[in-house]
Amino acid sequence: MKRIYSSHWSDYELIDAGNDKKIERFGNTILIRPDRNAYFSPILSQKEWKQKAHFEFIEETSSKGIWKTLKQNTPKEWQINYKGCVFNLRLTKFKHIGVFPEQQSNWDFIKTQLCCTEPFEEKKFLNLFAYTGGASLIANSAGANVFHCDSVKQIISWSKENMESSNQSDIRWVFDDALKFATKEVKGKKNMMV
Repeated sequence: MKRIYSSHWSDYELIDAGNDKKIERFGNTILIRPDRNAYFSPILSQKEWKQKAHFEFIEETSSKGIWKTLKQNTPKEWQINYKGCVFNLRLTKFKHIGVFPEQQSNWDFIKTQLCCTEPFEEKKFLNLFAYTGGASLIANSAGANVFHCDSVKQIISWSKENMESSNQSDIRWVFDDALKFATKEVKGKKNMMV
């Protein structure tokens, strides 16, 4: 098995992790969020984490919670950039903020694969369970004909916002359950475009 390491990303940094949490920097905003994979001890002290962070997500249930403000007057919505793709971030009640930075290696792989195709070949990209569209934006920036499928209208709206903020266009939006959509496509039925 080959290990793949992410390249440096100026708008994202994992500062520390441990005790089932991680502290991350997205642009200029620093967040503390739960992470079950951080079962080890952190390097920095809890006090240092709190001094650095702007917000901390406090779990109320296994799937929901609230954001505690640690530094006043910090915007709850902001943008970050990855290779010309703009992500509009915001605090949600599910601890997610609109991007999964651990997907960076996958985005780089997608871009590399699409850029390696012959100029006369049509580049096609289907993003199922597409969330806010990181992979869709990367594929679109590489000239692919992109279909972005998600079953949550608000998430598709958020994805469109990211596309527009990235000065991109022409992503095809599919509002459907990913498995149902893929099954219909395999059977040759018409897809449900937004």
